[in-house]
Amino acid sequence: MQHQQAAQTRQQKPAESQEQRPWLSVEVIDRLLDRLSRDDDYRALFLGEPEQALALIGAPLEFARCCRVTELASKEAIVRTRDLLRSELVGVTQMIIPSLDCR
Repeated sequence: MQHQQAAQTRQQKPAESQEQRPWLSVEVIDRLLDRLSRDDDYRALFLGEPEQALALIGAPLEFARCCRVTELASKEAIVRTRDLLRSELVGVTQMIIPSLDCR
């Protein structure tokens, strides 16, 4: 009974948990790919200060904290594979992570 109530409580809160997720909107993903495929200054900022670079395009700080990279693909490679990168980023940022706790 207690587990059933906990499951119902979690099911009643999907909007709250989605708002707290550090995901990127499709618009922010497009801005990111635009800047990474065209702007050398932005690419340098993204490598050195990803939080600042992502804040410039409207990404949440929580997402920026997990975006440390040491090397970027070339601008040409990003242009060539943009659709794939976009769909992967949209998929990752829209993924639902289940809560397994019993509160």
